[in-house]
Amino acid sequence: MDLVRKDRKIVLLIAANLFASIGMGILSLGVAWLIVDRHQGEKILGMVMIATTVLLFISSPYIGVMIDRLSRKLIFQCNQWLVLVVVTPIALFGLMNQGLHTWQLVILYVTSIAYYGIHYPNLMAFVQQLFDRGRHNRLNSLLEVQSQSASMIAGGVAGFLFQLIEPSQVLLLIVVSTIISLGLISKLPDGDQFKNGVRSVHRIKEGKAGLAFIKGNLKVCVSIFALMIPFLTLMVGNYLRPVYINSTLQADASIYGFTNMFYSVGAICAGLIISMIFARFGPWIAAIVSVGMYTASLFLVAFIPVVQIFLILQVFHGLGNAGSRICKQNMMMATIPNDRIGRVNGIFEAVGMGIRVILLLTFTYTMDWIHVEFAFLITALLSLCAFLMVLKNRTQLSSYEKTIPLVKTSGGA
Repeated sequence: MDLVRKDRKIVLLIAANLFASIGMGILSLGVAWLIVDRHQGEKILGMVMIATTVLLFISSPYIGVMIDRLSRKLIFQCNQWLVLVVVTPIALFGLMNQGLHTWQLVILYVTSIAYYGIHYPNLMAFVQQLFDRGRHNRLNSLLEVQSQSASMIAGGVAGFLFQLIEPSQVLLLIVVSTIISLGLISKLPDGDQFKNGVRSVHRIKEGKAGLAFIKGNLKVCVSIFALMIPFLTLMVGNYLRPVYINSTLQADASIYGFTNMFYSVGAICAGLIISMIFARFGPWIAAIVSVGMYTASLFLVAFIPVVQIFLILQVFHGLGNAGSRICKQNMMMATIPNDRIGRVNGIFEAVGMGIRVILLLTFTYTMDWIHVEFAFLITALLSLCAFLMVLKNRTQLSSYEKTIPLVKTSGGA
């Protein structure tokens, strides 16, 4: 808490991210459930997720270039304006017509995915830019606690609000939270970021600097990518979860909202516990604990389809996935120069998106004749591969402090 009180930038960043996270959490969770609840909703949601994942697969390298070449504060603001421009007219349409069409729900869901695809890598680069390296572990943990607290609120609110009032009225609340977030973002400094101009965003060769860095630091980058796999499988799980709750557990939207709340409890614990393990025992131990816990919880979901157990396992889902993300962000901020972190992350994201597309295509077109539990088992096996990669790369993760000089690498920016 001393860290927060001493720096106004941290207070503003956390507050802006809090309101944005609550609004977008309600939007993504509520809209996904509304789509699944309609005729052929599972297929529609699956196809939308595939389409948005393909879009992010193509755009991730360009998003990375944009983050490296433009003001991170400006990107933060534009992302909020995207939400306002899309959500506001749809909310007003719903109020006037007492309902929303499926295509409008699809647009809202696509907007939420596009928002997250820009928000998280930009936030990581912005934090690295605004604050010195000695504060990154604590800041990443603090932001994780804040983000997951917001998600916990959003999960509970979404689970009940969409049953109590009209969706269009909920959308207006999202508009209000977005406006508040925009006001807070405007008070943040731009930082001392180098700027090569908007024209650089359109040059494909700009992305080569990220690829060159990965080739020159392959072992470290493989370790970082292994820490991204739990988040990758979690995103696929966002498609499987409502299907699993609806068809296997035969539960309603309140359980769907509660899963996000239980997940957030675990993720908040990760922000408090994993960061301490990281600081005291090093990144390898922190990574083993995080990825191992997440993997074990996925296997149990696949084999024990019981509502109460599923909710409890969401806590371990949150602890493991958020812990992996904290480890990954600490590693990236320490080993990747700030003028290339967007492009390097863009390449990681593109590879991850490619894997997600394959999994989503497979699950969407086979869900009629395979059990959703089997789909969860496949994601558990993929997460197990990540655990084995982390286990094998002990040398790279344990020598984390020795990789710091990589930040001074020059050229190709």
